[in-house]
Amino acid sequence: MSNLQDELKNFDKDARGQRAEARGKRKEAVGLLTPALFRKHIKSGKDLVLDYGRQGATVTYTVDDLKRFVEAKERADTSFRPETRGVPLAQLESASREADRQRSQEVKSALLYKMSGNMLFFQVQGNIQPHYLVRVRLEDWERHLRNPYLNPFLAAKEAATGRISFDCACGRHQYWYRYLTQIGGFAINPPKEQDFPKIRNPGLTGCCCKHVLKVLRILKTNAVHAVLARELERQSETVGFADSRARMLNRQELQRVSRVRGITGQTPESRAALKKFRQEAERIISTPKAKEAQRKLKPRGKVPAAARPGAEMSPDAKKVMLENLKAVSKLVSMPGAVNPAVVIENMAKNYNISEKQILSIMKDEGITL
Repeated sequence: MSNLQDELKNFDKDARGQRAEARGKRKEAVGLLTPALFRKHIKSGKDLVLDYGRQGATVTYTVDDLKRFVEAKERADTSFRPETRGVPLAQLESASREADRQRSQEVKSALLYKMSGNMLFFQVQGNIQPHYLVRVRLEDWERHLRNPYLNPFLAAKEAATGRISFDCACGRHQYWYRYLTQIGGFAINPPKEQDFPKIRNPGLTGCCCKHVLKVLRILKTNAVHAVLARELERQSETVGFADSRARMLNRQELQRVSRVRGITGQTPESRAALKKFRQEAERIISTPKAKEAQRKLKPRGKVPAAARPGAEMSPDAKKVMLENLKAVSKLVSMPGAVNPAVVIENMAKNYNISEKQILSIMKDEGITL
């Protein structure tokens, strides 16, 4: 594991150097479609001619082309609400192109290796390069950090799957999606992108490259939530100013997150294999011999009342549950509190009674969530 830690330190150093190199190259770029050029040529009604590369080639854009670009930007503004920083993880996944979602299944690893305040750093497997750096900022982190009734694991889960911003060092992100993240309010600056992707993504569709989509799946895992929960606790115990210093994950944390694969099984091959398995399983269980075996396996007699949802509670259990409900009722109005429906669902599971019974008890005791 010490070799992995050394490797990650070297990767982090190289990634910082690559970002600095990319900033230098961008300053020398030609043929960029800036906001000023948009305004100038739409206002003047004149076509725009831009250099394409450094070999003397040019590309001409009519005023109608420029207006279509502006319409695409306005659609993106409506979809992603740039006035609010970050976008919910689920929305990013659903707004991504199907091609990127499919390609993300080919990415074998995305390893969380460093944290800095609410910023997470991932080493993600690449193809042109061995690895790419993906940075993710958890925009709801501070809200959970300030919650005096912090439930670390639950808060970490909500922060990891809530509103996020991101950046990836790959070309797909740079040429297709970085401008979109900027105008949509979910970019990480620097670099602050202002040049329209007139060639690669003029319609401003999609939002995440395959490396970011892999990271989004990793962010939904319990292993990552456990590491983030400890970091929330650590930061909340800081004396003085908030501690936003970057820190590399320790050996134990790396062991935990390195096991996470983030595999969803949604490739065409896996779907076909699952369909074949279900067909074969259906054929097997429909035989007379299988049906006879199922009949013999059915439980005889009634299920004990204590094992059924809706059973009566013991007085002691009911007393403890009431105390918990009263405590939770004071928390749900706090910033970053959990959804009351989630509380009721978890209570019902913990005490092996129905949600309807929970609501009835709350009504009798005058408890509201």
